[in-house]
Amino acid sequence: MQKYCYTLGVLLLLFSCEKKSNFKFSTYNFNQEAPTVLNLNFPVLTDSTLPAKHINARLKKEAAFQLSPFYIRNDTLTLNGAIHYFNSNFLGFNTDFETSDFIWEASFNGEISYNSPNILSIATQSYVNKGGAHGNTTVSFFNFNAKTGAVLKLDDFIKNIDGFSALVEDYFNRTFNADGLIYYQFKLPKAIGFTANGLVFYYNTQELTDYYEGSPEFMIPFTELNSFLKLK
Repeated sequence: MQKYCYTLGVLLLLFSCEKKSNFKFSTYNFNQEAPTVLNLNFPVLTDSTLPAKHINARLKKEAAFQLSPFYIRNDTLTLNGAIHYFNSNFLGFNTDFETSDFIWEASFNGEISYNSPNILSIATQSYVNKGGAHGNTTVSFFNFNAKTGAVLKLDDFIKNIDGFSALVEDYFNRTFNADGLIYYQFKLPKAIGFTANGLVFYYNTQELTDYYEGSPEFMIPFTELNSFLKLK
């Protein structure tokens, strides 16, 4: 069995589209070394348009959610509030367990993977370690409608879902079950995103394999997908 291990930097090719959206970009940066180690770096849009505001709000909400336990994730949670909660929760833990010298650590990084007049795709990678056997890493793709700022669902940009799934399953089996043995049972991953050359299909840890086998991924080129795409 092959172990798969990728970081956001090597997962994505440099994006390049013949035509791009008119969005202008900057970077949200927040880095601290105490009381916890936090590194947040992801693209934000500097435009004052409503789509840009929707996209920025969604990315900041995702960063806040990744820092926070499920029971405080709601629409009123802000990124500043999540940072404060993460720090104060660690300080409370450290008070209760004075012998522990482990410092909690979290990061949330993002990159533009695709930028066209119709779709802006941003890949994010979060990592949180609160002192367990290992930290938890999650890769996500946010495929935004560049005209509205809404997050696109699969059927917003794919037609004939059954035919699309059959094509993806064929690539899946050629990638992971090439010797005829069924190592992995096919299912579509949660993380599907646009890049310069096609769609990336990324399986987060334990979505398809156990933790120590890593995170398998593969790409299908647009030349194979064009008949299924509503938007590109």
